[in-house]
Amino acid sequence: MTCSPPFDLVALPRRSSPPGFELSGQQPMKWQHPARSKKDYDNLEQKIQKTFDKQARLLAANLHHPSLRAKKYDEAQDLWQARVNKAWRFYFKIDDDTYVIAGIVPPQKVTTAASHPLRR
Repeated sequence: MTCSPPFDLVALPRRSSPPGFELSGQQPMKWQHPARSKKDYDNLEQKIQKTFDKQARLLAANLHHPSLRAKKYDEAQDLWQARVNKAWRFYFKIDDDTYVIAGIVPPQKVTTAASHPLRR
C-alpha cells in the first residue's frame, strides 16, 4: 500500500532541550498510522486533519510538549492519550523509537478505559 504524508513513517529531529535537560545520543522519534487510525484520519474534517498533523509533528519532536498534554491513559495496554485540540484526542502506543497512533476520537464523555471507543 502506498501512503502519502502523513501516513508513512515520519522522522523529525528533536528540538534542542533547555539547559540541564539535554538528551545526549537519543535518536529522533517517528510516528506511524496503522489502518485503523488512517481510517479515523480520513473521516476527519480537513481543519481537524491539519491540527492533528501539527500535533503529530510536535509528538515526534517532544512527548512533553505543553499543547499535547500527553499522559498515560491505560497502563495495562500501554496506551497514551494526547490532545488534537481542546475537544479531540488521539491515542498511541510507544514501540521503541515509534509512536504508533491507535486512534483519533471525537469529543465524548468516557467514564472508564473499558468503555473507550478504541476497544471495539
